[in-house]
Amino acid sequence: MKNKPALFLSIVIFILSIGLQNTNAQVSVKLQQPPPYQLRATDLWNLTLTNATRNTLQVSLAGTLEESGAGVIIDGTSKPFSLSPGTKRITYNDVKSGSVNFKSGKWREAFTRTGNAPSGDYTICIYVKNEKGEELGSDCIQQTIEISGAPQLVSPADGEKITLGTLPTFTWMPIMPSNPKAEYTLKIVQILGKQSPEEAMNRNKVFFQGKGIKGTMFQYPLKEKKFEERKTYVWAVEVKLGETIIKSMMNSFTVGSNLIDIKIDSLKIACCEDGKNNFGIIVRNLLSTPVNITQIKINNINGVNSSIALNPSPALTFTIPGNSAHTFTGSFDCVDTSRTISVFVKAESPSDPDIINTESLTDTLNCLCNECLSLSVNFNNFAAALSGNAGNQFVITGDIVPSVPIYGMEVEMQSYSYTANPSPCTNGITNLEESGMFLNPGSTINGTPVQLFNETASGSSNTNNNASKIVKFSSTTALSGNIPINLIVGLPGPISGLDKECCNISYKVCFKIKLFLDKQSCNSCTFSHCFEFNNQ
Repeated sequence: MKNKPALFLSIVIFILSIGLQNTNAQVSVKLQQPPPYQLRATDLWNLTLTNATRNTLQVSLAGTLEESGAGVIIDGTSKPFSLSPGTKRITYNDVKSGSVNFKSGKWREAFTRTGNAPSGDYTICIYVKNEKGEELGSDCIQQTIEISGAPQLVSPADGEKITLGTLPTFTWMPIMPSNPKAEYTLKIVQILGKQSPEEAMNRNKVFFQGKGIKGTMFQYPLKEKKFEERKTYVWAVEVKLGETIIKSMMNSFTVGSNLIDIKIDSLKIACCEDGKNNFGIIVRNLLSTPVNITQIKINNINGVNSSIALNPSPALTFTIPGNSAHTFTGSFDCVDTSRTISVFVKAESPSDPDIINTESLTDTLNCLCNECLSLSVNFNNFAAALSGNAGNQFVITGDIVPSVPIYGMEVEMQSYSYTANPSPCTNGITNLEESGMFLNPGSTINGTPVQLFNETASGSSNTNNNASKIVKFSSTTALSGNIPINLIVGLPGPISGLDKECCNISYKVCFKIKLFLDKQSCNSCTFSHCFEFNNQ
């Protein structure tokens, strides 16, 4: 019986180990992996709980979202609930009545406006706790997000005419951020009748499709079927990342005829005067045979399709001899708030009206000085919320809605005032380089980080070069509709260490906003907007 003590000790150790395992694993947690390149608010609360005990437990969930380099950016807690023995599926709907805390306005902006987390490496963790706050189980998963901008088509440009018999080279800009593993698919479809490019792409038989293209340039193959004269085609590219397909916009192009070829040499449109815009357009016949100009009309205003017939002098139909040009002049009724106007010219062969050629050209009206009187801006849904824990930084969100397309804006902190209750609860301005300043990182306009303007560099070693009274945003394309802002500002806060509930501070902040009406930021209109809020 020498082995009895050793056997008894082994049994005791085995029983204790089982008991410890049961104690530490009362509830098992299994987080569901979100789809690739996706991380929405609902994905943080998609899990399965298994109560391994025989008792119903009173539990709550605590969740964190951590971004590599930034630490925990969001945390939340559910309300207590009963967890019966067995397995229970948990979704966002089960916990949405709980609390959530964003560590900065940047992350709140991303989830509320775009619905998805910005690019980055994330860790999602869920902890199950009992009524005493003791942890009963947990699980963590990793998720990588790469938000890619769609490919931008370059050539053939939208509406471009290519010469019959040529093999066009299709080029585009890559997805952003660049992905060396990206493989593109090029798709070309013929437009039939009066179809829109979208209808043709979705309904018609594919004219040509190239797959697995590793670069951003593709020469149309000689062996493939030829593009037909006077036919119009639409093309687009797409790229697949995981389960996500990113598609470009669509460009259409027309195959020109060797029998007729015109070009618009110039287009000049004058400012509105006495209710009329005067115009002059020079059309050139590039071939030796004559051509009939049968139609001149406005086909686009401020980037929006239109159709306004023009009655030029000389009257149409007008024949332009071979290898020569002619000037057409006239006027049309002013169009309110017009900034850019595109004119369309149609030409026909004198011997065969079915042989046609069309061209268009856009002119930017240089008459914006008085237009500020008719331009209006709405400031929608402006709100302010505390940013961080210092009590003296706020994230201001809202939408700026101009009545005309713009190419950017400057926002200047014009003035601010505040009233504290009780008044001794604040020391007022304690940091000259942050109070009344826009702060980075985190400030965005239209989802893009702002450019600091006139940084506060004072020469001091304590200078905050991420603070500025003016921030600027520029766009290469015209913007219209709601333009969201997400600006972090520094303002006087409560005395250090004093809870904000003990110091009610009311603020009035006034901005001066300059809207740029052209790409070069030469023409602008300026507006002011004030709004009030408090720190509670």
